Amino acid sequence: MNRHIAIIDIGTNSTLLLVGQVKDDGEILATDQQFNVTRLGQGAGKGYTIRPEVLDRTIRVLHEYKENLDARNIREVHLLGTEALRIAANTAQVKNRIAAETGWRLQVLEAADEARYSYLGATDTIEDPLAELLVVDAGGGSTELIRGSGEHILSWESIPLGVVKLNEMYGMKENLAGDDIRKIMNMIPPYLAGKAVSEHPSGNISMIGVGGTITTLAAVKEKMRRYDPEKINGAILSRDVIERLFGELNGMSLAERSQIPGIVKGRADVILYGTLIFLSLMNYLEINTVVASDRGLRYGYLKWLSLQKS
Repeated sequence: MNRHIAIIDIGTNSTLLLVGQVKDDGEILATDQQFNVTRLGQGAGKGYTIRPEVLDRTIRVLHEYKENLDARNIREVHLLGTEALRIAANTAQVKNRIAAETGWRLQVLEAADEARYSYLGATDTIEDPLAELLVVDAGGGSTELIRGSGEHILSWESIPLGVVKLNEMYGMKENLAGDDIRKIMNMIPPYLAGKAVSEHPSGNISMIGVGGTITTLAAVKEKMRRYDPEKINGAILSRDVIERLFGELNGMSLAERSQIPGIVKGRADVILYGTLIFLSLMNYLEINTVVASDRGLRYGYLKWLSLQKS
């Protein structure tokens, strides 16, 4: 019997819903996706506590999702938390309130599990079982890098820098000057120096990008007024194209950027920082192209669930 499953990812920047159908033969169909900026990780840092008003807006979105799912009689719901909930001092209280208001149990993923599910989702459409891959998941509070070959993870690293965190570190600037750009670009390589995830002795490695930054850049490149995941999956962006897009977006005001086709509400103020994460990694690792994937953590978790029942 086909299973209808909902996966909700409460991230540092946004709360995302994926509804999928797992068929009897194991095939997975994504039937619905929704996205809302909730900024659970607002103000995240040392001694960080999720503030009541921040939790309120997240729970409002969860209620909207619950109403949607109840109307469709979808009862299997998996609620996942990532970096913001890993570091918050009041995560236990957050979990209790979400359970009391929705009936859902929040599972806070360890960084290693987040990396594993992101890799599983991002590589789902890769047909070459021997391909050497580097999945980059640029989130709101952290950036995960997972190196693997085919379905096998070889190494991974979690960098404690994400788009929301960088935005707040740099005073939520609408535009970045040359000095800021250089500083941000130079922040990431030290986290990778000497780490196995940054080594690719064959000299031939494919970078796959997941998360809001890379899908937004792909959508902007295509001037996409209506988000189409089928067109995003597999879209190739060169380093030159990403640099050009950064220059164009950085030359606009926040209001102007918000009107660009492909930039959905809640992305305009953080897109510059996410773009610099990818450019820094591509420069440091000497990788010239990145393949965009719309299938990250949520899809990977859904795939993992389907494998447990097979």
